Amino acid sequence: MFNNLIKHSFRSFKRQRAYIIINVLGLSIGIACSLLIALFVINEASYDRYNVKKDRIFRVILNGKIGGQEITGSFTPAVMGPTLPREFPEVEDFLRMDGVGPTVVEYEKQTFTDNHIVSADSSFFNFFSIPLLKGDPDNVLNSPYKVVLSESTAKKLFGSVNPIDKMIKIGSDTTRWLVTGVMGDIPANTHFEASMLASFLTNPRSKEQVWMNNSFSLYILLKPNSSYKTVDSKFNDLIVKYVGPELQKYLGTTVQEFLNKGNKYRFFLQKLTDIHLDNTIQGGFKAPSDPKYLIIFGSIAIMIVVIAAINFMNLATAQASRRAKEVGIKKIGGSTRGMLITQFLSESFILAFISLIIAMIFIRLSLPYFNNLLGTKLVLKLFADWYTMPALLLFTVIVGILAGSYPAFFLSSFNPYEVLKGNAKNSTSNGKLRRVLVVFQFAVSILLIVGTLIMNRQIKFMLNKDVGFKKEQLIVIERAHVVGNKMKAFKESVKRIRG
Repeated sequence: MFNNLIKHSFRSFKRQRAYIIINVLGLSIGIACSLLIALFVINEASYDRYNVKKDRIFRVILNGKIGGQEITGSFTPAVMGPTLPREFPEVEDFLRMDGVGPTVVEYEKQTFTDNHIVSADSSFFNFFSIPLLKGDPDNVLNSPYKVVLSESTAKKLFGSVNPIDKMIKIGSDTTRWLVTGVMGDIPANTHFEASMLASFLTNPRSKEQVWMNNSFSLYILLKPNSSYKTVDSKFNDLIVKYVGPELQKYLGTTVQEFLNKGNKYRFFLQKLTDIHLDNTIQGGFKAPSDPKYLIIFGSIAIMIVVIAAINFMNLATAQASRRAKEVGIKKIGGSTRGMLITQFLSESFILAFISLIIAMIFIRLSLPYFNNLLGTKLVLKLFADWYTMPALLLFTVIVGILAGSYPAFFLSSFNPYEVLKGNAKNSTSNGKLRRVLVVFQFAVSILLIVGTLIMNRQIKFMLNKDVGFKKEQLIVIERAHVVGNKMKAFKESVKRIRG
């Protein structure tokens, strides 16, 4: 039976080449656009989910308000890290991290500026599932002036030479740093970037005991089966115990009096997997995404597929008069309505599958431009995960049903007597639904076009708005602080540059 369905489907395709090309091309473009958007949405939602211990990792967030100024961000005192495992039995380990900023790195005659150096405690590899290719995870960052390089940075500095125990210069510090490890490159779907991990203990402030000096990102690893809500509820007592004496010393007030004046000072936990999609928190390593945009993009992807499917339906029903006699003869020959529905749906599935293959080709060709446009690193990996191919096949089946169900039921409902008399129009009534589909298709298309035009005009407005200065002739010099007390000499040197 299956072979017969395939044979009949391809015979039908041969008789309708122009129709098939138009239908497949429209469906392919719709599927390609939808899958490109889906790749982006899935990538945004996948941040940090590759970590094995993701469900036990939390970031500590400060919510403070003093003198009418409120802040909610990833800011904690250095002393909080080692204190939490002592005070809270639910906490297994802690990790402090801090972005170093653009820094000059030197090795022999090589010099370059690295924008993604992060200082971290030695517990880093106990938290994140980043492979340590060389070195001992317990010792690579356990003392000052130790550094772990990413695999790509190690190749950039040392080529094929083993970098372990080599000394490099980082920043203006006269003390050389010892390379103690090489890690795999940080995945793009991580809430931070790190080409180098510098020992957090190198920072003189790592031993600070001041609780009201909030500067660093702090992560905690909870013990298995521990509730983060239990830890959240204990932060108030921690503030009274450690922050209270400092409030009394510096401001002459108790914690309760401080809060009664309308101020805020509290800590709470944020799930690791929530970091990238929470734009209410300040102080992160990467700018977070707004989850509302993911909902908007996801809705657009669905609308595009629906438009393509409706286009498929309308073209199929428009071909009804050409296929009416075929349906009439088959019914007279003994074909039931169920058999005809199966045939038309099988044709729809075959066309949807062919459209999927062409869509994959479109995606492969357009993905580099898409990544360049959005500044992303999306990759189409068909066989990387076991669920990718089944998901695509399921998607094809859904598109096939969505696009082929109405034409199948419509064409199979023809009255053979009316059809063979030449009255195909009278053989069934399809006008209302078809008009509704056409109106819906055009309404959604107009909505998407108008939305695109509005966004385009808004972007043009932002790019061309007079901001009060000549931005084309203005440059920003990074790391200007390294000039120090030689600013006057620096200015004189810059003035001598033509232009």
